[in-house]
Amino acid sequence: ELEPASFQVLRDLARYLNDNPTYRVRAEVHAALPERVLKKQEERQKVMVEMEDVTRARGEMLVRFLIMEGVAPGRVDVIAMGAARPVATGGTAKERRANNRAELFIIR
Repeated sequence: ELEPASFQVLRDLARYLNDNPTYRVRAEVHAALPERVLKKQEERQKVMVEMEDVTRARGEMLVRFLIMEGVAPGRVDVIAMGAARPVATGGTAKERRANNRAELFIIR
């Protein structure tokens, strides 16, 4: 589910894209590893695959939101990164929130 705090940012992005019809957006969607596997190496690979599925689903929600705001579906590319590129390496709630993110890149 998209966080309500992100709605205005996504609406602004949609407006910008609608005002610039030749621009595209690439969304790299990331996830944090569940706390239970941070120290269990044997579970890590299976969960890494699961996190790719999670980020793919989040990316699809993002695309649906932009489409509802008038952006053509072919102008949004989503890359499901899973938990492969964390920005924080610890297991605190703050670090996990930082790793659960979508990075948006405007392509001219």
